[in-house]
Amino acid sequence: MTAKYFKAIRFSVRLWYLLTIGGMAFVALGILMFYTLPELYLDLTWIFGFIFSISGFTEILFALLNRKELEGWGWLLAFGIFTLLIGILLFTHPQLTSATLPVFVGCGLLFRSVMAISISFELKNYGVKDWGRLLTVGILGAGFSFLLLLNPDLDDLTIVTWTGLAFITLGIYSIYFSLIIRRLHRILGNISTELKLKFHNIQQDIQEELMAEETTGT
Repeated sequence: MTAKYFKAIRFSVRLWYLLTIGGMAFVALGILMFYTLPELYLDLTWIFGFIFSISGFTEILFALLNRKELEGWGWLLAFGIFTLLIGILLFTHPQLTSATLPVFVGCGLLFRSVMAISISFELKNYGVKDWGRLLTVGILGAGFSFLLLLNPDLDDLTIVTWTGLAFITLGIYSIYFSLIIRRLHRILGNISTELKLKFHNIQQDIQEELMAEETTGT
């Protein structure tokens, strides 16, 4: 993902709060885990599926609606599709055992963590000062996900705790990320259309010059 995550200041991002909804759902599920008896962990399979599906759907919708504003919208789309698929798998396999459920959940959370880390570095390229905090949260989420994947046969109480922490961590990431999108949305909204178009035209001229030099050099 070498391209800048956001297109230069021509458009403002729409419906940023869709990511907030997905993040709040993850945090809510994480908190629920701490109020769940360990022996009831398997009974939450359909809830896991529901939350993953909701989060995946909102991310897919956000990516598609902002495909003209985001350079890396395809990554967000893949992010949402994978999350949605995990949700569907959990919905269609309610008979999962205590050994396999943490693997399903762990894979879904690990993928989200890796994407979160990648997005953090893209935000760094874009000049967002909070990218380090987001990176830290993404790494924490990856750590909890690895614990689930590497130790699926631990006692139920430990599995429930790590699952809850992973959901809360990644939920906080999504909320934090959406607030950064909101801040950028406001900043871009205050820039005049004329200035945005001028900046866009300058970018195009630079790209054309670079392509011409590369063609000449070859």
